[in-house]
Amino acid sequence: MRDYDYFLHHPGDEFVEAVLLDGWDHQSLWGWELGYYFLQLWRNDLPEKPYRWITPADHPLPWPGCVALETMRTTGADPVSVSRALRILAPPAVRSPFEVIQRELAENRRYAAEDYCAGQIDAYEWVLGHGTRCPGSGLAWPGGMPTHDDITAEWNINTGLLYDQVVMTDKHASGVDEALSTVIFTAIGKR
Repeated sequence: MRDYDYFLHHPGDEFVEAVLLDGWDHQSLWGWELGYYFLQLWRNDLPEKPYRWITPADHPLPWPGCVALETMRTTGADPVSVSRALRILAPPAVRSPFEVIQRELAENRRYAAEDYCAGQIDAYEWVLGHGTRCPGSGLAWPGGMPTHDDITAEWNINTGLLYDQVVMTDKHASGVDEALSTVIFTAIGKR
């Protein structure tokens, strides 16, 4: 099994997989059925019933990033651990995205007052190691350049936020999504 087996899973392909997160890995499951993703999180120390159970009927999760967000919210685990546990990290990078980042930053700085462009700038600056907060999760960042896995995990959490009923119209988060996806897909050679 690879950390990226379900990166960009195509909705409609049914599956059920374990959530391989420390402290939650004995019975926890996620997958796709009935038109949405589902999630069952069982704490290893409380195996009698699911700690959190999200079915397609009661809380639609349309993307793997939504599953990642709910897993992070429930378990308190960091975004990379969650994305690795769900196997939704991006495949390994094959090229540097920095030329694209520099070009995009120059373009977006012209429109920095717009929330969408500000979201892109925040994400690109974080990727370059200049941010103090992660652009998707909002967690404090210890400094330095994030790894490819850090970038993918933040993109997953941000995707979950975009589909969250409270955040879904946030233009800043939409800008973060565009920037992080540009970095990821450039790095894996898909752009």
